[in-house]
Amino acid sequence: MKAKFNKWLEGYKSTLKSFDTEETIDIYFYRPIGYMWALLFAKLGVTPNMVSIASIFLGVGAGIMFYFDNVLYNICTAASLAVMPYVSQNVGAGNVKRAAKSVKEGILVTVALGATFGALSAIFSGPLSSIMTDDPQVIAYSRQKMVIISSTYFICGINDIFSAALRGMGKPTFPTITTLIFMCGLRFVWVYWIFPLVPNLTFLYLVWPIGWVICITCALIVYFPTKKKLALHHA
Repeated sequence: MKAKFNKWLEGYKSTLKSFDTEETIDIYFYRPIGYMWALLFAKLGVTPNMVSIASIFLGVGAGIMFYFDNVLYNICTAASLAVMPYVSQNVGAGNVKRAAKSVKEGILVTVALGATFGALSAIFSGPLSSIMTDDPQVIAYSRQKMVIISSTYFICGINDIFSAALRGMGKPTFPTITTLIFMCGLRFVWVYWIFPLVPNLTFLYLVWPIGWVICITCALIVYFPTKKKLALHHA
């Protein structure tokens, strides 16, 4: 048993990048799970192409089950899915400048797509809301939500870009904590203690963009020093 574990451990260590680019939670939690899945797929004869094909069908199924509001979210956050591996690969290769460039380009793509589709969502909020119901009051609430939240969803996308960049730089814990605090915890505080001070729907919906902006601010505080440290390390 010990020999098998040592063999597994050696194989796992060979998959790691340099330890200065790996976060503690990755080394002891996420990466071992991923490595075990890879070993299982290899034993079952499942190739990477087969995993990719399966993920396509799972993705299509998830897309069908999401309603149009979540489609906008996926558009705004799609670029972050490309930024994370791109940053990770370039940081691992010592090309921090190229990694930083991908972050800038990801933000531009996110703003261009997110702002455009967000504006369209707000403009056509009436017809889109009418797809789900014919109740005028429900449609009015839906339109208000789409005007305030959908039109600012690109801010959430920018936050996801910086979160993805930090994960690619080996700092996944920080964006995880800020997300839990300002996208989850803040909403509870807002609903139960702040919203009663100004009890109207517009004020309630403002917690979304406010939380995103706070998360971006926190991410910037860590992103630039981390980028500078990695650039000096690989100089």
